[in-house]
Amino acid sequence: MTDGTLDPERRQVIKNKATGKEIVWTEELSEDLEGHKRNWEDYQSELVNHPKHYLDRKMEAIDIIEMIIEVEKNPKVAYNLSNAIKYLLRFRSKNEPIQDLEKAIWYLNRMIKHVKNEEK
Repeated sequence: MTDGTLDPERRQVIKNKATGKEIVWTEELSEDLEGHKRNWEDYQSELVNHPKHYLDRKMEAIDIIEMIIEVEKNPKVAYNLSNAIKYLLRFRSKNEPIQDLEKAIWYLNRMIKHVKNEEK
């Protein structure tokens, strides 16, 4: 209603058991919270689908990883190479650059073992 009063049929009083405070729950409030919920879900989706630490280059890590998987015949090599590249691409964007570089080396060392096994 435009005069600031609440239509009794469109409101509900909810009491917070912990604080004892009462909240008047209206249809408008519900719609507003639904909008915020959708915005939060969109934000969470972006964190999952397009993490900031992968967006500072022209290609996302997932695109590079998918290309590696398409061309590398050995799945173990593809896996380890993909993970090494992931850590190399993001090491400056995360809080622990040395840790990401060490993880990349770890995956590269595993990849080397698999490539050496191919040569036997």
